[in-house]
Amino acid sequence: MKFCENCGEQLADEMLTCPKCGFALQQPAPAQSVTAAASEPVVAPVQPVEQPAPAQPVASEAVQQTVNPTYPQVQLEVEPNQDSMKKRNQLFAILGAVVILAVIALCIKACTSSSYKDPFNKIIKQLNKKSEDPQAFLDAAFPKFATTAYKSGIKAVKKFDSLTSSSKEEDFTKEMSDTFSKMYTGLEDEFGGSVKFSYKITDKEKLTSKEIREITAKYKAMKTQLDLVSKAVDSLKDKLTGDYDLKKKEANTICELVTDLCKDLSNSLKTMKITEGYTITADVNIKGADDNDEKEITVNVIKVDGKWCFDIFSVPEAGDEFENIMSHLGKLFR
Repeated sequence: MKFCENCGEQLADEMLTCPKCGFALQQPAPAQSVTAAASEPVVAPVQPVEQPAPAQPVASEAVQQTVNPTYPQVQLEVEPNQDSMKKRNQLFAILGAVVILAVIALCIKACTSSSYKDPFNKIIKQLNKKSEDPQAFLDAAFPKFATTAYKSGIKAVKKFDSLTSSSKEEDFTKEMSDTFSKMYTGLEDEFGGSVKFSYKITDKEKLTSKEIREITAKYKAMKTQLDLVSKAVDSLKDKLTGDYDLKKKEANTICELVTDLCKDLSNSLKTMKITEGYTITADVNIKGADDNDEKEITVNVIKVDGKWCFDIFSVPEAGDEFENIMSHLGKLFR
């Protein structure tokens, strides 16, 4: 049983507030036993002291280099093998030379590329500048053997002149020049001054393999005929001294010239190779100050040893004349 300290009201022991005056009663602290109080000393609470961070040990410079060594950068210089360098330079030089030669070859090919029209263009050019040189026409538009025939013929005539004290070579070249001169003069009389030639291709048909073989056979037959003439010189000598009443010295000279001429022509025909060709129909126009005319021609253009030229057997009149010469030459030895 207890009483309110404020108003004296009797209260139950478990009550904490006076129901009459509302006074808050103090709760007595729990009693501790004498044994516990005596055995456990009272210790004031100790605030934790912040300890400084432990210092990192400082290693000596020598120790640091041992733990984390720094290696110096070393550049290795290897001396190149002299033989390998020399071979490499030689290889580069060879490759460079090959490239240069290839470029030069392509340039030459581009600048000198031929066409089936070349014979026409070159002949027209010679006609328009009024050329009187037979060799210029032969070089421009005919196979190599034709030029060889002309050169060998001139050489033979010169040799004949030196042995017989004659002037056949001079007469021959003058006659050829006069022939061209008369042709140009006649054209100017007919068409007026400043005569010019031109052409226009109206049809082109590629030669078949069979046609090329047939054309090749004609040139091979010519070579065979020339070889037979070379082997029959003795019979020619007898005919010249007997049937043509020539002196023995002149007959011998002619036989030597014929032999040399036939050998030159035969050698040029030996390597002759036709690879392709066309049958060309063209209108050739002749125009002067007063008049003009146009003539249609058909001729074979063949590629011989890389050069485009006229097939001499297909040229109007020229082919027939050439075959006649070969025929007469064959009869001479029968």
